[in-house]
Amino acid sequence: MLKKYSAEQFNLSEAEYDAYLRSRLAQEADDLMMNKMNKEIAESIEKGEKINAQKTVLKLFKMGIDLDKISQATDLTRPEIEALIKEEKNPT
Repeated sequence: MLKKYSAEQFNLSEAEYDAYLRSRLAQEADDLMMNKMNKEIAESIEKGEKINAQKTVLKLFKMGIDLDKISQATDLTRPEIEALIKEEKNPT
């Protein structure tokens, strides 16, 4: 956040100080945008990992692997696995 300063404190002309403030505001806007983009990227990665885990669950289940072992392999709970299997059998 920009602190309240004056042109005199930096020994700048009004035009120089204005340019400085605009530059700082632009940098803060860029920082906010990067934070938003990083958050969106992290959410996309998390979503992709979840989809991959769901596909793995179904493949392992079709191979006859025990649900507890699938849970260990995917870090999903047994109820989550059962819900995925149920959804696969009865898509909405």
